[in-house]
Formats: sequence, structure tokens, C-alpha cells
Amino acid sequence: MLRWFEESGANDDVVISSRIRLARNLADYPFSPRITAEQADKMIHEAGRTLLKLPAMKPYHDYVLEDLDEIQKEALAERNVISRYLLKQNKAMFLAAEDEKSSIMLNEEDHIRIQCIEAGMDLETAYSRALGLDEAVGGVLHYAYDENFGFLTTCPSNVGTGMKASFDLHLPALGNSKKIQALISEVGHFGIHMKGLYGEDGSGCGHIYRISNQKTMGQTEEEIVGNLENLASQIITQERECRRHIVKNDKGKLEDEIYKSYGILKYSRRLKYKDAMLFLSEVKLGLAMGILEFTEKANFIVYQLMIGIQPANLKLISGSKPSEDELEETRAAFIRENLPMIN
Repeated sequence: MLRWFEESGANDDVVISSRIRLARNLADYPFSPRITAEQADKMIHEAGRTLLKLPAMKPYHDYVLEDLDEIQKEALAERNVISRYLLKQNKAMFLAAEDEKSSIMLNEEDHIRIQCIEAGMDLETAYSRALGLDEAVGGVLHYAYDENFGFLTTCPSNVGTGMKASFDLHLPALGNSKKIQALISEVGHFGIHMKGLYGEDGSGCGHIYRISNQKTMGQTEEEIVGNLENLASQIITQERECRRHIVKNDKGKLEDEIYKSYGILKYSRRLKYKDAMLFLSEVKLGLAMGILEFTEKANFIVYQLMIGIQPANLKLISGSKPSEDELEETRAAFIRENLPMIN
């Protein structure tokens, strides 16, 4: 079974994934900041047992966080199955579908976080699946809900629908043209938060950025989805126009950078994380623009390599705890083995 990051989707030359996240709390327990360890333990196990009885949960596996080692937990966060907030919790549990497109986290920032992800630009499917899960979960657990305010959440910005919608975007042309900071500031005026992923300084390592709604009150779920889709479409247009401009004005330089990046990835014996992400970003751009073409594996998804080279996932592949130098060697070997040849 393919996981979401091993699939292609609409507008995937720019859009990596679409995600819906629903925040819910149970009326019978204190919210997460005030819940005791004993209450949290009781809540996750009672809720978990109840959810596992649902027909909708048959394709899901359940995991108690404290039963996993640090590398396993970090790898799950790198693959977006669970949040980094959940990693901080002493008592937590989650249910995850085998294809990792859906997960339900217990005792995250809120008691329940429902998350659904789709490859490419397909927020409607992610929303539909999240809504189905929400109805199933809400049918057996008592949500904290107010007729005037909507769903009650730990963070005031989530009160209302409790829904966060997001797109992860690959924006190398905008990033290299230095227009990205202006774009981040501009979308903020529309109530949209934009940040770089995989980079500690928020710069977007590999030129990958996430856009998401900031407010959940005063809008319906459909309005949140529609507004974010409209804004994403505008960003996609800007990125594509910027790519065309680069080809028109300096195609030779672009081709040289892309082929060099491919060569380094295909033949290096050691690769640092940031370098590998940058070179993979260049290869993804080259494939999207028709500059590169693989001789095999026509459905190959570059982003699955970006996931695979994350530190914890690499450690799982190696089956050991390598030093930094050994990790760089493992990263290079993983890419060499999985990156197809080009024409």
C-alpha cells in the first residue's frame, strides 16, 4: 500500500500535500494544560478503546507513545503521521491508517487531533475524510462544545470550527528570486500563516513552505477550505510564472544547476542534510519543467526521498545509531540506490 508521499496528485509540480486538522476536546476531562498524568492516562486509554470498536477504525493501528523508542517517534513526526507537540507529551496515544493518510492523536495540545493528508492539491478529499472521522468520533465521545462559540479548544485561535487547513508547497523559483519574504508578509494580510519547513530558521529547507489558516472562528469549514484554495492557486500561478521567467532569461544556467544537482545526488558518497534537500529540490524542479526525464520509474516521487533522508527515518533504514559522518554516508547511499537514472 502506497503512503501519501509516495503518490502523485493534482498540481504536484508545486503542491506537495493538502492537510486538514481538527482540534477537539472531551467535556469530561480538564484541557491538556491542566490535565494530570493520571487523568491523561485514563483519558487516552478509555477514548482509545472506544474508538477502536468503531467500524471506521478497522484500517487503523493503535500506538501508545511511551511504548515507542525515540527514533520511531521522531520518524513518525518526520513523516507527518504525528505532530511534534505530541512528542512532548508524557502520556499520549495515536491511531494511524496504514497508508498514513489519516491519524487521530490523543492528548496532543487538545484531547483529540484528527488529521487527514492527501498528495497534491486535494483539500476537498482530505476535508471529506476528516469530516467522516469527526462524525464517527463525535458519535461515541462527548465533545466540549458551546452553542455560541463552537468547539472549545486549548488555544483561543482554534475555537469555533477547530479546523486548520494547509498546503505544503514547493517554491524554488520564488525562493531563489528572493520574493518569498514579501509573499509571506502579503498572505498574512489575508489571515494566512506561511512558514518554511525543514529549516530551523524558517527559510524553507528544500524550498518547501506551508500555508494555513490562522483563524477558525467566524468562518465555516467550507469557507476556510475555499479561501485557502484560492490563495494557493494564486501562489501556484506566481511560482509557475517565475519559473517561465527564469527559463526565458537564463535557461542555460538553470539546466546546468539542475544537472549538477542530479550528478551530485547520484554519485556522492557523503551528503549533508541541507545539501541533499537543496539538490533534491533542484531535481524536483527539473522534472516538473521537463528538463530532466527518468529512464524508468515513471511515477517516481522526489518528495519520498526528501522524507527518506530525514535523520530518524535514515536511522530506521540503517537499523543502528550512526555517527554524523555515518549518517551522511547512509544518506548518500540511500539516494544513490533510489534515484532513477535520467535520459
